[in-house]
Amino acid sequence: MVGEPTTGFSRILRDRYYHDYASMKQYFNQDSIREYIISGYQITTAAYAELDFLTGGALDYIGAEGQIYIRCELDDANQHSKYVYVEYYDDAGIIHSVHGDLNATDSTTEVILTGADDFFRLRQMSSEVESASGGGKAICLTDAAMAGFGTDMYGFIDDGLSSFIPSRYFVPAASEGRSFLGKLHFKQPYLLEGDATPGGIYVKIILTPKAINLGEAGAASDITLYLSFSEALNWEPCIELEPATEVTISIKKLVDADHVALYCEATFLEVA
Repeated sequence: MVGEPTTGFSRILRDRYYHDYASMKQYFNQDSIREYIISGYQITTAAYAELDFLTGGALDYIGAEGQIYIRCELDDANQHSKYVYVEYYDDAGIIHSVHGDLNATDSTTEVILTGADDFFRLRQMSSEVESASGGGKAICLTDAAMAGFGTDMYGFIDDGLSSFIPSRYFVPAASEGRSFLGKLHFKQPYLLEGDATPGGIYVKIILTPKAINLGEAGAASDITLYLSFSEALNWEPCIELEPATEVTISIKKLVDADHVALYCEATFLEVA
């Protein structure tokens, strides 16, 4: 594990009673804990690209709190009047949950999720019935301005699936408890073509704190961590995260050749 040239990071740890992810879970075992796991794969390129486990679309991230709606990408009769559950954060990191039914006659009609007018970031969403497989009839979390399969889409249950967690992590508010970046696992497949120099992978982890206004000059700035590896990386930093911090993971291939599908699993521990 190394940093890119001229970059790096340091940490000062105090009163830490654990040394890896397993011992951290053991330390907090008397509390209510939740594991938030993001897993999927991404094709590497020679430039940093944010991990995005969607197929057929990408998510927008709302700039300020707003109202959200549910609909299908294309009409799916199997989804008429079917239940959709959404768990989300407001801009302070407070977790809310709402649900609603898709339109009874045309599932492409936006249906307002009552009470979700302070939506900021999606946490998770699930549906009563799987989205139609191979039919381009994904279930979308959007605003009322979505025209067909356009922009302003904040959640996306893909074909053949019934649930979705986005590839970014947004830290809950302090009132919800403490949150930790527990562990990261990356794996790229072995090259089969006999390449003598398989190269490596750079990982960029951006921590974006919520802007602060406590008499200090300016807002909190991003904190960026750089890691690199070849073939596989297992890292258990167990770093506590500030409330309302957004975590973005990006990757790139060191050599612009032999781009591979990189598997990633990021595990966050939430302690109530």
